[in-house]
Amino acid sequence: MDPGLGLVHADMRGRSSFALDLLEPTRPKVDTYVLDLLERRAFRKAEFVETEDGHCRLRPPLTHELAESLPLWAKELAPIAERIVHTFGDALAGKYLPSTLSLASLVSGGGRAGAAAGRRRCAGVSARFGGGAPLSRRNFVGAEGLEPPTC
Repeated sequence: MDPGLGLVHADMRGRSSFALDLLEPTRPKVDTYVLDLLERRAFRKAEFVETEDGHCRLRPPLTHELAESLPLWAKELAPIAERIVHTFGDALAGKYLPSTLSLASLVSGGGRAGAAAGRRRCAGVSARFGGGAPLSRRNFVGAEGLEPPTC
């Protein structure tokens, strides 16, 4: 798995977009952790530095304090990463075949009206890549040079 291949975050040179995607389910807990840190800790100017290009970077001892929380985040992310890896593995083995409706719901944000809009959008992609058949991985097995579209 390429950490630079983003599903939600755009691919950018030097950015681990897929790694950022993986972090999204834990964002509420991370936000809570940071807000709690802001409430209980006084920050000093010396713990921050601005780079030449205007980015703010953290410095010790703040970086050390944050590093102590890494086992917590590893524990939070492990089941999410494992599920994603197994889902991709099943898809590559031909065991996972999302339905047109499930893809349409993901594309459109859910709901009946949204699913219908997503199906219409997927139908165009399906016709272009899969000969008009319902959008699924089956349309691409053995199709040289075709990658399953993300619609």
